[in-house]
Amino acid sequence: MLIEFPSTLGQAYTVVYSDNVLFSNAMIAPPSVIAPADRVQWIDYGPPTTVSAPTNSNARFYRVFQNP
Repeated sequence: MLIEFPSTLGQAYTVVYSDNVLFSNAMIAPPSVIAPADRVQWIDYGPPTTVSAPTNSNARFYRVFQNP
C-alpha cells in the first residue's frame, strides 16, 4: 500500500494505521518520516514498520500527523 501526502521540506511526520475507520486500535508506524520535498510517498511493506503487510481481505486505514 502506498500513501502520498503534502509536506513541508525537512518536517517530521508520523504515520498511524488501524484496521478500523474509528482508529480504536491505532498503531504508530516507526520511525517518523522526514520530508525530502513538498510531497512524501510512504509504502506499507509490513514488518518491521507495521505489524503485518496490508492484505486485500482486511482494510487498513492511515492518518499522517505533522510532528511539532
